[in-house]
Amino acid sequence: MQPSTLDASQQQVSTFSQGAEPRKRLVGYATWTILALILCLLPCGYINHGDGAARYCQTKALLLYHSLSIPPEIAYDKNGELIGNILRAPDGKLYSKYGILTPLVWTIPTAIGWAAHHYAGANLDIVAGFGISFLNLVIVVVTVRSIVWALSEFGQDRMTQWLTALLYIFGASTLAYANTAFSEPLVALLLLWAIVLPAARPTVKSAVISGLLLTFVTLVKPEFAPLPACLLPLFLGKGRRKSLVAFGSAAVIGGILLAVNNYVCRGSVTQFSYGAEAHMFQGPWSGLSNYFGGLNRNILIFNPALLLAVVGVVTLYKTSPWKRVLLASSLVWLVYLPFYASWWAWDGGMCFGPRFFQSFMPLTLLPSGAGLMWLAHRARKSVWAKVGVGALCSFVLLMIPLQIAGMSVSNEQAVLVSHFAGESEPWVHVQLLAVKLGRGIRHPEVYHKSDFVRLHNGEPDTEVDYRAKARFQYLNHWWLLYISNKLRGTGKPVHL
Repeated sequence: MQPSTLDASQQQVSTFSQGAEPRKRLVGYATWTILALILCLLPCGYINHGDGAARYCQTKALLLYHSLSIPPEIAYDKNGELIGNILRAPDGKLYSKYGILTPLVWTIPTAIGWAAHHYAGANLDIVAGFGISFLNLVIVVVTVRSIVWALSEFGQDRMTQWLTALLYIFGASTLAYANTAFSEPLVALLLLWAIVLPAARPTVKSAVISGLLLTFVTLVKPEFAPLPACLLPLFLGKGRRKSLVAFGSAAVIGGILLAVNNYVCRGSVTQFSYGAEAHMFQGPWSGLSNYFGGLNRNILIFNPALLLAVVGVVTLYKTSPWKRVLLASSLVWLVYLPFYASWWAWDGGMCFGPRFFQSFMPLTLLPSGAGLMWLAHRARKSVWAKVGVGALCSFVLLMIPLQIAGMSVSNEQAVLVSHFAGESEPWVHVQLLAVKLGRGIRHPEVYHKSDFVRLHNGEPDTEVDYRAKARFQYLNHWWLLYISNKLRGTGKPVHL
């Protein structure tokens, strides 16, 4: 080949590569945009859980009254009763039971609501609640993007990155908690970055950022004040002393601020939201047996992708920087699994599945895509590996309807129906979704025991009426209900 011909060929290849790179970025941006738009259909449009009411009062106190305490004029409901999870301090002032960081984040949509109210006469609470309902969803989208970034930093290929992201979305209770006012998605994102950043970029600056992220985590959920001890393996080793000191100096701020908050709001640095919590612990066996042997709070039923993550740990634990990440993640589980199992409210209250452990899911599921890829590769040569990958993937796929039901049905309502129907909460979630879609939008929230179980001869058909709690029905989601309504010709949608 002549030199001129060779130069021309190289120039064509260079031009093609330069043109392909922008197209690749454009496809990536378009994919994330489409994903974000689809997910934006999911929120209910207002603050949908009892915990959210107290947090919203705290948000308004911070934004409108510039106060940590909650003024009485916003602390009571329309019946004159103190809103749940708002406590009276020894000095007589009112404070939220929960951490301060989530209400601080909520001030952003609340400020938009205040502006809409001030300049356009809109209802502050409706606009603010609509914006707040999207926050956990935005956090989940950012978490998915963070997982992809972390895996790229750890040398995983694009297929593994996307498989892991899909397993996080559909193989765990991610969708359900994206449509709540709970703080677990925020904690999960902060914890993920606190661990993967110093592992991917082992610098002093990353250590400081990691410590500050743990401070933020403590300001969301006070029980995470000891969490920095679990992350110490990230900063141990030759030449890491400066990083260790920087991390510890930043992480300890969370404990100090928590102590100050306890003193101001509870009257003592050792007094937490639920009172003398040191006396509220018991043996862990009841909690552990329900986490792994029960139905309503079973960790694996609600997060089946964890099984693939275990396989991924086995394949990756010897490689760097996975070794440090997996060790830190294991320590988090070793500390907080018995901790939560021993607490008196180990079930997390009226929630979807094992709520407390959703804070650990993005971090724990990082190896899940690699585990699935390893099994798929082994399945080409081994019948047992083929059976294993088929069984695990089938289990994950079978649990997807439960995740969709958790996203689409109020967890509070499912718990209440479970009590009167005598069925497990996972089954009731799926049944409620099917019943609501079958009835259409206009049907009132009235149920009978026969809607969920087969009655014995002579057994009364118990009725439960949720019309007084009309907002339960919102979790059908406006678009699902609209489609259901149109298919059945039941009339125009009714605004609840």
